[in-house]
Amino acid sequence: MVEESHLLIAEDFSAVGQLSMTAALPIMAAMAIPTASWPTSLLSTQTEGFGLPRHLETKTWIEQTQKHWQQVGLKLGGVLIGYFDQEEIVQQLWQQLGLPSLQLRVVDPVMADEGKFYPKITARHLQSLKRLCQRADVITPNLTEASLLTGASYLACPDESALVKLLKNLSSLQPSNGKAVITGVVKNQQIGCCWLEEDQLKMAIYPCLPGHFYGSGDVFAALLTGFLWKKLSWSAAVQQAATLLYETLSQQVNQSPQQRRFGIDLGYLLPRLLKTLMPTADN
Repeated sequence: MVEESHLLIAEDFSAVGQLSMTAALPIMAAMAIPTASWPTSLLSTQTEGFGLPRHLETKTWIEQTQKHWQQVGLKLGGVLIGYFDQEEIVQQLWQQLGLPSLQLRVVDPVMADEGKFYPKITARHLQSLKRLCQRADVITPNLTEASLLTGASYLACPDESALVKLLKNLSSLQPSNGKAVITGVVKNQQIGCCWLEEDQLKMAIYPCLPGHFYGSGDVFAALLTGFLWKKLSWSAAVQQAATLLYETLSQQVNQSPQQRRFGIDLGYLLPRLLKTLMPTADN
């Protein structure tokens, strides 16, 4: 029997809420994707809405885990890298992205939003993310992150020509045939994401929803990774991920900011994800 390959998920683990790794793992389980986990840090809560979270570094544990996996012959077939705040683990992440066994390498360059860095993120972190992009088949920055990665001036509502330029400049950071999707794009009072298909701009946009939804970028990256793992085409995978996320967020519109800080409503998302997968499950 051939051992099944695993998808490595490397991002922060919050002990409370459904975002980052605590959202990615059940999404992958629903999609029947075997996973291996590298919590890039352990947090008592997410970093917004709960004051200052308690933080545990995982660098030593990651190094030991990497050696153990090598000893037991664990096979990795893909990697999804999300938020990390320890520069010391960049080398481990870089090495994993370079494994010859990988068929899918996704980097969500979590570092900024609304034109500014997140707390604790520095210019050095930006350089680390640009380095990781060099080995990423897919990257999923929001509009601010796309601007920072490419050195472009941040525009809250760029026109289509500016978006095409951003996407092409992002792809130039990646290996040949690398693909990028930009989230948080606003057009005509609608919001969504954009990407290129044979050099043509594609967009998935929906009516704007009021307020902020914590963890939405994490969930989009996880859904997209899962659909690509399942061999959906590039545009189909982006469209499916964007639609499922938007439908879920629409159900959370009436939640207060105090409720939303706990992340995405997976109780709504996962049954719809399973229904989406049903047609492909019989093929």
